[in-house]
Amino acid sequence: MVGGFSSGAAERLETLNGGGEATAFLVVLLGRGRSSYTLRTYGRGLEHFLSWLTRAGVGLGEVDRAVIVKYVAEFARGERDGVAVGRAPATVNHRDRKSVV
Repeated sequence: MVGGFSSGAAERLETLNGGGEATAFLVVLLGRGRSSYTLRTYGRGLEHFLSWLTRAGVGLGEVDRAVIVKYVAEFARGERDGVAVGRAPATVNHRDRKSVV
């Protein structure tokens, strides 16, 4: 993929449950002339969310408001090497907007 989202990132995304749909979404954004920053940011957010869904045992078709609330709460707490580090409100809000797109 071009436009700021590497082929390696696209391949990682494709391996995740829902990755094909996520990649198709990014291709649409690319076709609409979105910036490389937008593609990178959305791609990373989608990869993070889909990875979390896999770890949580939730299928893409099962995502509802409660699942998103749980994801955002866990993302806000954040962990680094098993230690909660928290995240800045702007980071959480940014990821929250990307998760419901």
